[in-house]
Amino acid sequence: MKSTTSALSAPFVLKVIGYTLLVSTIITYLTFLIPLQWQDDQWVFTTVPQLFDRGMMPLIGIGFIYMSSFLETGSLRAEGRNPFLTGRFFAVVLSGLLGLGFLIAGPAYFVKSTQLETTGVDRLAQQAKQQEQQIAAQVQQRLMQLQEQVKDKTKLDAELKQINDVITSGQMNGKKIEGKELEFLQKSQKDLQKLKDDPNYLQVMAKDATDQELQKLREGAKKTEDGARGEAMKARLRTGLGSLLYAIAFSLISWLGLAEMGVFSKR
Repeated sequence: MKSTTSALSAPFVLKVIGYTLLVSTIITYLTFLIPLQWQDDQWVFTTVPQLFDRGMMPLIGIGFIYMSSFLETGSLRAEGRNPFLTGRFFAVVLSGLLGLGFLIAGPAYFVKSTQLETTGVDRLAQQAKQQEQQIAAQVQQRLMQLQEQVKDKTKLDAELKQINDVITSGQMNGKKIEGKELEFLQKSQKDLQKLKDDPNYLQVMAKDATDQELQKLREGAKKTEDGARGEAMKARLRTGLGSLLYAIAFSLISWLGLAEMGVFSKR
């Protein structure tokens, strides 16, 4: 014999799952939101995505509660009962609050993440500027060292002869040289020969070295900046627009739920 009031019936199971999801969501959200720090950009940036990632849980929970009520009575109206005393009314009100919360959180996240992106890009630009200054100082220091070396013609001739011998033999310390190592030695040979012929060529070398290092630095900084902007845009689209969709879904559920329960009907 089947019992419609059995604790193992489908409506009861659905109701247990639904309320469990809702209560666990409330507890989780409270742990994220307390203490509330809406003025803190970093707090908003890290908290809202966590709320968004768990937005599907209450949505499913409310769906289970709706399904449970329909299976129990065959209708979503609170016939013969005070709608304010039903568990479904609690779910509908919570849905409205969640809709309002996501409606506020989405734009707030968009604004705060934009501000953090601007701050992060400015910080990267400042770091790049400091590195440029360091490179300029290092090149200047190296230039002074080379100037001292250029003054010693004997040492310069010895270094040039040593490089010439290595390139001619194709070996250095008994090891064959090739590829980039050989290209580096050939460039050094060329530079030393120009320095020997014209000591002022040292300024050209310093400028070329500085330009190369700065170009590498700026390319790396631009790549980092573009990557940061791209990731920030993805996060804004995912969390900002996703929160807006949740706001619409929860608000519709709340409004339609109250209407179906007869809350807005004239008595």
